[in-house]
Amino acid sequence: MLLKRACVEIETTPAPTPPPTTTRMFNWLTSKVSPTETQVGALKFSNIPEMHFHLTDYTNKQDVAAAVSRIKWKGGNTFLDKALRMLRTEGLNKAYGSREENVPQIAVIITDGVSTDSYATKQELKRLHTLNYILFAIGVGPDRNPEELARIANNPNNVFEVESLNGLQATRESLVTRICAERVRAPVEIKKP
Repeated sequence: MLLKRACVEIETTPAPTPPPTTTRMFNWLTSKVSPTETQVGALKFSNIPEMHFHLTDYTNKQDVAAAVSRIKWKGGNTFLDKALRMLRTEGLNKAYGSREENVPQIAVIITDGVSTDSYATKQELKRLHTLNYILFAIGVGPDRNPEELARIANNPNNVFEVESLNGLQATRESLVTRICAERVRAPVEIKKP
């Protein structure tokens, strides 16, 4: 098990060139999906966030991978604040399949830019950190912002940077190690953005 029970992967969309494939991106994240183990949801954002599927929509890795492969990339701005709000109100919400309070609520946020509204993003991050959600930040490409990635993550060790989407595979081992460490840690220390 790489993640225990609840995980949401968030992807940002304004990539200047098409990514390798979203399926390959998912494969490095987790290998065990089931109703009683890891659950995966996917939310994509640019100008407007889109919830592609919730935590309980798919119960095995093959179905999740197929659903992820159907996600189309599009250009736009990086309204991270809107995506974080959707993560809080829908993605990791009990009404949409999130688990009990004793189960870590983990989100991996992949972004290739700087948030369009930094003030609103800081406010949403404050709310998520107060709720003890465990956030990982992966910055991709030349427009990534290390300071913003540090604000997103609850812990400096939860920040990763890669030159391109092809570099995501290189983060797999470190990311999985950190997620497993966070998954067994309770309660989460709250970091003030």
